[in-house]
Amino acid sequence: MRPWEADAALALAPVERRVVCVPVKAFDRRSVRTVLYALRISASRCCAVHVSRDPRATHALAMAWMEVDPPVPLVVVDDLGGLVPSIASALVPELDQGADEIVVVMSRLVERRCWTGQLPDRHTERMARQLSSLPGVRVLLLSVSVGDRRKP
Repeated sequence: MRPWEADAALALAPVERRVVCVPVKAFDRRSVRTVLYALRISASRCCAVHVSRDPRATHALAMAWMEVDPPVPLVVVDDLGGLVPSIASALVPELDQGADEIVVVMSRLVERRCWTGQLPDRHTERMARQLSSLPGVRVLLLSVSVGDRRKP
């Protein structure tokens, strides 16, 4: 599905019962682009979710997040034995509070090589498949090129 097709499909669901979630690992260009895209989706709420595996990395992310103060709250969840179960633990309360649809916006790295074209980020695609199998969850994948020097 192309990005404009995804936007058209999302426009069909009621906005007041949709929540947008962005998994973030670090405060970098990739996460900023993904959050900016997520803010374009009509929803009642948008949040970023970080799975805490390393207290120092989590602290660094939280400090950077507070310094920039984006319009998206950062939700930190404990590692429950994997990224997908941990992210799912943050999504379940949203469904319990009446959300009909949770849109998870993820970015995947695409490495460009002249002899092969594009090599997809298999880890992100596997996570997207697992998250989209959850009831009420839809996943949008954004492609970000490795070495892309453009500003967010």
